Amino acid sequence: MLGNTEDVPLPPNHSGQLVSTSLLNTDMPLIRYAVGDRSQIPLAQTTCQCDRTLSMIERIEGRTNDVLLTRDGRRVYWLNPVFYGLPVCEVQIVQEMLDRVQVRYVPAPGFTPTVARSIVQRLQERLGTVEVLLERVDEVPRERNGKFRAVICNLPVVEREPLRKAGR
Repeated sequence: MLGNTEDVPLPPNHSGQLVSTSLLNTDMPLIRYAVGDRSQIPLAQTTCQCDRTLSMIERIEGRTNDVLLTRDGRRVYWLNPVFYGLPVCEVQIVQEMLDRVQVRYVPAPGFTPTVARSIVQRLQERLGTVEVLLERVDEVPRERNGKFRAVICNLPVVEREPLRKAGR
């Protein structure tokens, strides 16, 4: 695991970006490939039951670009569970202020005001006291590659900087 801003390995029980090497493809091996995920290695050195001696991963936390920041400095990853079991086809969360997130959603049949309140409640359970603005759309905006980003953090530097300096 590597730190967020420095190309330095992190000690066990710390989260960082997952960088790996794969020699499976001899024509194009992936050396120190940043896969775009955040993960954590276990506190104690453990051995896989398959007897491989490579490093173990404690947990995968989510994609590095799928992070929202909270007023208390927490980084919130893996927001998909907020929408589990709800009638939505596509969802995108956009954060442009610490205390407010916008949710663009394409409703599926059965979407009701109760579902909308559930989305707000579930996001507030994860993020704390934030204003959640719901925006019904026909399609979540796509990137140039035709895909959409599920979470976008566009916090201005003036809101990110105090959290970074505080070590959060």
